[in-house]
Amino acid sequence: MNIEKVSYHKVFNLGNYSNEKIGVDIVLAPGESVLDAFAEAKKHVEKSHQFFTDLPKYERAKQMMKEEKRYTGYELDEAKNVIELFEANYPDYIEKFVPASRQLTEGVDPADTDFEF
Repeated sequence: MNIEKVSYHKVFNLGNYSNEKIGVDIVLAPGESVLDAFAEAKKHVEKSHQFFTDLPKYERAKQMMKEEKRYTGYELDEAKNVIELFEANYPDYIEKFVPASRQLTEGVDPADTDFEF
Protein backbone atom coordinates (compact mmCIF):
# COMPACT_ATOMS: atom_id res chain seq x y z
CA MET A 1 0.00 0.00 0.00
CA ASN A 2 1.31 3.45 -0.94
CA ILE A 3 -0.16 6.39 1.02
CA GLU A 4 0.41 9.68 -0.77
CA LYS A 5 -1.82 12.09 1.16
CA VAL A 6 -2.91 12.53 4.78
CA SER A 7 -5.98 14.52 5.85
CA TYR A 8 -6.93 15.69 9.32
CA HIS A 9 -10.17 17.56 10.04
CA LYS A 10 -11.80 18.46 13.32
CA VAL A 11 -15.10 20.11 14.22
CA PHE A 12 -14.86 22.67 17.03
CA ASN A 13 -17.88 23.69 19.10
CA LEU A 14 -18.08 27.48 19.18
CA GLY A 15 -21.06 27.57 21.52
CA ASN A 16 -24.44 29.06 20.75
CA TYR A 17 -25.28 26.04 18.56
CA SER A 18 -22.54 26.79 16.07
CA ASN A 19 -19.33 25.07 15.11
CA GLU A 20 -16.53 25.27 12.64
CA LYS A 21 -14.64 22.58 10.81
CA ILE A 22 -10.94 23.10 10.29
CA GLY A 23 -8.84 20.69 8.29
CA VAL A 24 -5.61 20.26 6.46
CA ASP A 25 -4.37 17.92 3.75
CA ILE A 26 -0.71 17.00 3.63
CA VAL A 27 0.94 15.42 0.60
CA LEU A 28 3.63 13.04 1.75
CA ALA A 29 7.14 13.21 0.39
CA PRO A 30 8.75 9.88 -0.51
CA GLY A 31 9.79 8.13 2.68
CA GLU A 32 7.90 10.49 4.97
CA SER A 33 6.15 8.87 7.94
CA VAL A 34 2.36 8.79 7.86
CA LEU A 35 2.20 9.10 11.64
CA ASP A 36 4.49 12.13 11.61
CA ALA A 37 2.28 13.71 8.93
CA PHE A 38 -0.86 13.10 11.03
CA ALA A 39 0.83 14.65 14.07
CA GLU A 40 1.86 17.69 12.03
CA ALA A 41 -1.63 18.04 10.54
CA LYS A 42 -3.25 17.85 13.97
CA LYS A 43 -0.82 20.46 15.31
CA HIS A 44 -1.75 22.87 12.50
CA VAL A 45 -5.49 22.38 12.95
CA GLU A 46 -5.37 22.82 16.74
CA LYS A 47 -3.11 25.87 16.52
CA SER A 48 -5.33 27.50 13.89
CA HIS A 49 -8.38 27.06 16.08
CA GLN A 50 -6.58 28.39 19.15
CA PHE A 51 -5.35 31.40 17.18
CA PHE A 52 -8.88 32.44 16.26
CA THR A 53 -10.04 31.76 19.82
CA ASP A 54 -7.31 34.00 21.25
CA LEU A 55 -7.58 36.72 18.59
CA PRO A 56 -10.46 38.71 20.18
CA LYS A 57 -8.56 38.89 23.49
CA TYR A 58 -5.47 40.13 21.63
CA GLU A 59 -7.44 42.77 19.74
CA ARG A 60 -9.10 43.92 22.96
CA ALA A 61 -5.72 44.21 24.66
CA LYS A 62 -4.35 46.24 21.72
CA GLN A 63 -7.36 48.56 21.96
CA MET A 64 -6.80 48.97 25.69
CA MET A 65 -3.22 50.02 25.09
CA LYS A 66 -4.45 52.72 22.70
CA GLU A 67 -6.83 54.04 25.37
CA GLU A 68 -4.50 53.59 28.32
CA LYS A 69 -5.93 56.49 30.35
CA ARG A 70 -9.17 54.55 30.77
CA TYR A 71 -7.53 51.59 32.52
CA THR A 72 -5.62 50.87 35.70
CA GLY A 73 -1.96 49.95 35.73
CA TYR A 74 -2.88 46.35 36.58
CA GLU A 75 -5.26 46.13 33.61
CA LEU A 76 -2.61 47.54 31.28
CA ASP A 77 -0.01 45.09 32.60
CA GLU A 78 -2.40 42.22 31.91
CA ALA A 79 -3.10 43.60 28.43
CA LYS A 80 0.65 43.78 27.75
CA ASN A 81 1.01 40.15 28.84
CA VAL A 82 -1.82 39.08 26.52
CA ILE A 83 -0.17 40.92 23.61
CA GLU A 84 3.29 39.49 24.31
CA LEU A 85 2.03 35.91 24.63
CA PHE A 86 -0.12 36.15 21.53
CA GLU A 87 2.68 37.62 19.43
CA ALA A 88 5.15 35.01 20.73
CA ASN A 89 2.76 32.11 20.04
CA TYR A 90 1.47 33.17 16.61
CA PRO A 91 4.11 35.20 14.72
CA ASP A 92 3.46 33.40 11.43
CA TYR A 93 -0.32 33.70 11.80
CA ILE A 94 -0.29 37.41 12.65
CA GLU A 95 1.21 38.50 9.34
CA LYS A 96 -1.36 36.44 7.40
CA PHE A 97 -4.57 36.86 9.41
CA VAL A 98 -4.54 40.13 11.37
CA PRO A 99 -6.88 41.82 10.94
CA ALA A 100 -8.83 38.60 10.57
CA SER A 101 -12.17 37.91 8.97
CA ARG A 102 -15.10 38.97 11.09
CA GLN A 103 -17.37 36.29 9.73
CA LEU A 104 -17.95 34.58 13.07
CA THR A 105 -17.87 37.68 15.26
CA GLU A 106 -19.64 40.20 13.05
CA GLY A 107 -21.79 42.50 15.16
CA VAL A 108 -20.09 41.46 18.41
CA ASP A 109 -18.76 44.24 20.60
CA PRO A 110 -15.09 43.51 21.45
CA ALA A 111 -15.83 44.68 25.00
CA ASP A 112 -18.16 41.69 25.38
CA THR A 113 -15.36 39.14 24.97
CA ASP A 114 -14.38 36.97 27.92
CA PHE A 115 -11.19 38.97 28.42
CA GLU A 116 -11.12 39.67 32.15
CA PHE A 117 -8.57 40.77 34.68
